[in-house]
Amino acid sequence: MKNSLEKILKEHSDLTDKTNEKIENVIESYRNNTFAQRMINHELASMINEEIEKIVEEYKESEQKLQVTFEEIVNKEKDRIIHMNENTSAEYSIRINNALNFLKASDDTLTDDTAHIMLEDFEKDYKTMHLFKQIIENSNGLCVINPLDPTDVKFPKTFGNFSNKLKCFNILDELTKNSKDALKYFLRDKNFVIKDGDASKGIGRLTWDFSVPSPGYASMTGNDVILELLQKYEKIEI
Repeated sequence: MKNSLEKILKEHSDLTDKTNEKIENVIESYRNNTFAQRMINHELASMINEEIEKIVEEYKESEQKLQVTFEEIVNKEKDRIIHMNENTSAEYSIRINNALNFLKASDDTLTDDTAHIMLEDFEKDYKTMHLFKQIIENSNGLCVINPLDPTDVKFPKTFGNFSNKLKCFNILDELTKNSKDALKYFLRDKNFVIKDGDASKGIGRLTWDFSVPSPGYASMTGNDVILELLQKYEKIEI
């Protein structure tokens, strides 16, 4: 996942560079066009702006596709974790049922050590451990993991791996959240020369502002945060 998401960030950066290069080429073509240089200033600017708007619209569409791909990769990773070590065999189902009966027969004196002995074989099965967690908390009245902080695990032996998966989900949510900044550059006015002028005739050059994609503080920060989150994610053992 890390390489795939980093690749999307790179593709977005390249997309922005190529889009700005296209815009500069458009403006340069009008500067080198004798007929265009004779046009009334605002008419020339309007003609250039029409072409720039088309380029920017294509840029936004490509940007949106990158965002969709980014989220698809993150959601696929979530799904992978949810179904990790899943077992649909009849024998496994019987063992789950036996463990459930044991938990339901227990009370609030259930300890992490005892739970670990009974549930050790299931500890990397997210869906099954989620079920056991609900039983222990709802039927036995015990707190397995602090709902406000997945790092605060009351039953670390039994639910340590489950807690790590929750940390992964939190990071994956943060990745999606920050991608909305990292993969969205804002349009900023940039001044371009659209007529070079003629010093011999006392005609100065003409500049004009056009809106072009440009990285802002939010996009650069979002990009950095994503890279940091991916580093953290790789260190979590699930």
